[in-house]
Amino acid sequence: ANMKLKLGTGILIAVPIPKEHSASGSFVESICINDNLCGIFFREQNIKGSAETPFLLSRVNHLAGGASLASSIL
Repeated sequence: ANMKLKLGTGILIAVPIPKEHSASGSFVESICINDNLCGIFFREQNIKGSAETPFLLSRVNHLAGGASLASSIL
C-alpha cells in the first residue's frame, strides 16, 4: 500500500524480543539521564546527525556492562 500510494516514506516493522532477554527500559533511561547522554552531551562532543545513534548505542552498552548489546543481538 505504501508503494502504491507513492508516499515516499519508509516502513518500520519491529518484533519485540522475548521479555526474559530484554533490557529494562527504566534502567536504560536512567543511564541516559545519569550520564547526560541526551541533548547537551551531543553538542558538547560535536556529535551530529547520523553519528548520534551509533554513539548513543555504544555508550549505553558500555554503561550497561554489555546488557543492551546482548538484547540487541538476540
